[in-house]
Order: sequence, then C-alpha cells, then structure tokens
Amino acid sequence: MSVAGYLHEFAVRSVAVLGGNVETSILLRYRGVSMRAASSNAAAARCDQVEARSGEGLCVDAMDSGDLLIVRDLASEVRWRDWREAAAKEGFVTAAAVPAEILEGMSLALNVYSRSPIDWTEEVQQVIGAYAELAAAAVRLHLEREPAELESELASEPSGADDPGVVERAVGAIMHANGCRAEEARELIATSAQNAELSQRAVALTILRALVPGEGDRTTV
Repeated sequence: MSVAGYLHEFAVRSVAVLGGNVETSILLRYRGVSMRAASSNAAAARCDQVEARSGEGLCVDAMDSGDLLIVRDLASEVRWRDWREAAAKEGFVTAAAVPAEILEGMSLALNVYSRSPIDWTEEVQQVIGAYAELAAAAVRLHLEREPAELESELASEPSGADDPGVVERAVGAIMHANGCRAEEARELIATSAQNAELSQRAVALTILRALVPGEGDRTTV
C-alpha cells in the first residue's frame, strides 16, 4: 500500500478508535513545504488545506515547536485566523495537533478535530501521540532513503536535475493535496529546493513518493 493510501486508512480508523464527534487529518511537511496528506472526511480536509495554504495553524505550530498543542475552545481562540475560521465553519469546537519526525527535514502532524467538547486528559494525549508516531513510522519505512541519498543517485542520471515531468507531477500532487493554484505549488517546490540545497527533481520525487500511489516503487522517470 502507498503512503497516501495507508495514511488515509489510518485517519479513518483513528476516528473509530477515538470515538465521539471526532475527525482527523494529517499534515506532512518536507523542507518547508506543507501538504495535507490524508483526512478522515472532507470537513477535516478543508481545514488542513486552509492551514497548508496559509502556513499558519495548529499543526504548523506543533511541527515548529515539536510539542503537542491543544485548543480547548476554538470560539475563544485568537490565533491563526484563516484556519480558525475554517474549523468553526465546519462546526468544530476544539482541536489538538501532535507532531512526529519522519526524517531530517520531514515531519508530520496529526490534527484531531471535534464537534463536541473533549476532556484532553493525559491518556487521550498519549493515544493521539502514539498514533502520530505510527503514521511517521509508516512514511519512514516507505521512503527508505534520506532525500540527500536520493539526490546523490539522481545526480548521475541523464534526465537532468530538474526534469520538468517529475516537477510538474509534484505540482499536481500539491495542488490536489492543498487545493492551491499551480503557481503556488511551483513556488513551494522551488523554495524548498533552494533552502535544502537540493534539486527541484529530488524534492519533487520525495513529495511524490509520500503522496502519490505507486511513486514509492521507482526513482526514475
């Protein structure tokens, strides 16, 4: 199963375990590029798409800090306006986000949304923390190699460092994941490659391997 397929199944099953009026979504970050990787339903997906596009929200701050973050009452929250308004529009009243590191430069955050109040006990926090670590482990096993190792391999390939076919497929994957325009997706890839001192092709391939079914089985195009 692809990473995308596993994470979707993971998000759906986590809802059944957590119970209540809960929905979940997973945000993936690679070299500064934030992408919605999977969601239990469309409402949670829309919230995380807003977060990925704006670069601000509970998951983003959780990945920045490395800490589990909780918003006990969204109605009284004043941070992250776009994400907060999107969550309120979907009827969510509380949320939590827990980060987990995958590889150097790559992490994810599990976002838990609820339409009814939740007592975020230590036990609940431990459960969602364990879920986030399981999701990160699945992505780590699928990718198998560090992005820098992939870059070294790609450097010897005749197709060129910035193969437009690979980059454009990654642009499409980001557009689908985040609900953004092509120009925004291309800018994310270019900025990520520049910051990481990797080729756009290496960045694009890593994104494809994480998000698109079947891409993890090959590294050439």
